[in-house]
Amino acid sequence: MLQDKVTAWSDVETVLKGEGINLRDKQDKFRNFGDVLDEVAGKWTSYSDVSQRAIAKAMAGTNHMEQFLVLMTNYGKAQEYEKVSENSAGSTDKKYKVYENSLEGRTEDLKNSFQSISTTFADKNLLGGGITLLSNVLNVVNKLVSSFGLLQTAAAGFAGIKLFKNLG
Repeated sequence: MLQDKVTAWSDVETVLKGEGINLRDKQDKFRNFGDVLDEVAGKWTSYSDVSQRAIAKAMAGTNHMEQFLVLMTNYGKAQEYEKVSENSAGSTDKKYKVYENSLEGRTEDLKNSFQSISTTFADKNLLGGGITLLSNVLNVVNKLVSSFGLLQTAAAGFAGIKLFKNLG
């Protein structure tokens, strides 16, 4: 089994060396395979059909030779798609960070945390009553803000809190 692998690498090295491409940096150290592929792709159109097929067979084997030929023919497109994919991943991460820090994202995080706590250890009857009370309070505040505007509602809320403190 090991001998088969050594022979396969030897075939690749022999074919590439015949085309002026080194597979190794040193006797005991292979070059970065991406760099080798880049070099092969860079010279691909200058190779004869026979050389292209020899490289494809050595690199990919008989069963995958056609896929390798297609890859080399379209290597520039493959690199473009790789860059688009890398940029898309970064863009998605940035957009998720913006969402995560938005009011909607934080609200969703709060909902998820609350659901987790409620399913873990809370008494459903007690928790249900608290949720209903909180929901009713938020609905009243929402109606006040819709009717009177934010500043007037906030002023009324602060006045109510001050009055409540003075009574107690």
